[in-house]
Amino acid sequence: MPAAKYDGAVPYCQVDLPMLSVFACATELLRSLFDVLYDEEVIAEETFRRWQGSSDPAEQAGKGVAVHSVQQFFTWLDGSPAS
Repeated sequence: MPAAKYDGAVPYCQVDLPMLSVFACATELLRSLFDVLYDEEVIAEETFRRWQGSSDPAEQAGKGVAVHSVQQFFTWLDGSPAS
């Protein structure tokens, strides 16, 4: 019986840890960036809300992941006295 050839596919049980690490860092970085931009009054709450609610097709690529990444930020804004 001939030996099986490796076809380059990643077995289901393996996780791409470097890629997962980059995603986790990017997610945390985006959340931290939103916090700083809001806290330092660089971007107003109204602008964050317009971005969150925008349905402009030109802004949709990757937005779902970004919105998910900053969901805690918007949850915090919902409860902040300034909202």
